[in-house]
Amino acid sequence: MTLPTRRPGLVTLLLILVVIEGLVSIFVGLLFVLARDSASVNGDLTAAGATGSAVALWLGILLIVIGVVYLLVARGLANGNGFSRLVVAAVTLVNIVGGIWLLVAHPGSARWSTVASILLGVVVLAILYSPKASAFFRTN
Repeated sequence: MTLPTRRPGLVTLLLILVVIEGLVSIFVGLLFVLARDSASVNGDLTAAGATGSAVALWLGILLIVIGVVYLLVARGLANGNGFSRLVVAAVTLVNIVGGIWLLVAHPGSARWSTVASILLGVVVLAILYSPKASAFFRTN
């Protein structure tokens, strides 16, 4: 049995980023749900065959779920749990793909926040699979 290793600074930074991303995701999801009937939201999110209100509602719910998942697995990340690492990687990939889709399908006023979200996701994945983080998750 190996002794647990001390958590590297990058993993602590990752933990902070995951908590921030989770809180921001919940906040933005709530904004989408609460503003789903707004004319600007409906104009930006109208998809083929769907109303902007319905798209905003489901996008908001998805963002809230992503945020809650991030917050639930944060403690596991802090303890070096490999399953938490896998969940964060999967949810981050979904978040990145969703951000890319938003950039392509619905370019609008949220372009810079979407780009920032994608970049944050890339940073999270880079830290999550850095050599020091991999060693930490492997030994705990």
